Amino acid sequence: MNAASQPALLRFVQEVSRMLHEGEPGKDGESFDRPSEDAIATLNQLILEARQLLGTAENCGECGESVPYIIACPDGTEICQGCFDAGQH
Repeated sequence: MNAASQPALLRFVQEVSRMLHEGEPGKDGESFDRPSEDAIATLNQLILEARQLLGTAENCGECGESVPYIIACPDGTEICQGCFDAGQH
């Protein structure tokens, strides 16, 4: 299966991949948050899978995991939210 043979699926994946992941900075620079933890977990997984399918997911410079977005640290390191929260930088 390729994108040309599944245009509706491609549009869906592109749309989901543009959604903000919990904690990801929005256009206003503020962290994106949603009220329900269950909804957040489900949406975050969909966003990650969509970004992986499109090849736009990134890899954490600390743990190497595939993540939907990374955080740029003042020292130039790019890490995931989990490593950031754990105080890696």
